[in-house]
Amino acid sequence: MDKSPRKTPKKERRKMAQLDFEPALTDAQVDAVEASYNASWGVRRRVMQQVLLKSKAELVEAFSKGEEGEDAAVFATEMIREYKEHLEAGIDLAESALARLTVAGLCVIEKVSS
Repeated sequence: MDKSPRKTPKKERRKMAQLDFEPALTDAQVDAVEASYNASWGVRRRVMQQVLLKSKAELVEAFSKGEEGEDAAVFATEMIREYKEHLEAGIDLAESALARLTVAGLCVIEKVSS
């Protein structure tokens, strides 16, 4: 389904073009997130990648080594769940950014077609 602003009914475009918003982040906040991203999420991402590098047999063997194996399985599961939640939050941010672009684009369309 094409979600092009031009395919949105004109009445709805005008209503959406009336929406207003302020910046969601400052440059300093973006810089801080980017500077700490790898330190915060690099280990979790790497754990996920390491699990993807292993076969079923390799994972079963690694996690079958008594308490040490159980701890490794719990650790990997927790790290990957945290990383997944982080990625889901990133999707929410991307959707918000796309909505902002749509509203701004509708304002441009309304000015051009008026």
